[in-house]
Amino acid sequence: MGLPWIMGFLVIILETVGAIALIIGLATRVFAFFYIILPLGMIFTTHLKNGFFMNWFGTLKGEGYEYFILWIGIALALLILGGGKYAIDKMFIEKY
Repeated sequence: MGLPWIMGFLVIILETVGAIALIIGLATRVFAFFYIILPLGMIFTTHLKNGFFMNWFGTLKGEGYEYFILWIGIALALLILGGGKYAIDKMFIEKY
């Protein structure tokens, strides 16, 4: 991809730690923000040239960015609404 190694390392850390944090509901809005930035970077560095649609039949050189629009929408909902009723974030908010 031609990106620095630190970018790859940060993506791996975000996708590992962020997924675990979102599952347990810890720092939901923070990780949701970064999960909006991450697919935007993926779209503009790799997938924009392939068009909107995914490569369903294997006839294109790469994948489009339709999946990433869904990903951004889900992360945007988490950013606005938060983690939900049973999230660890709720326990911290109610105490303070």
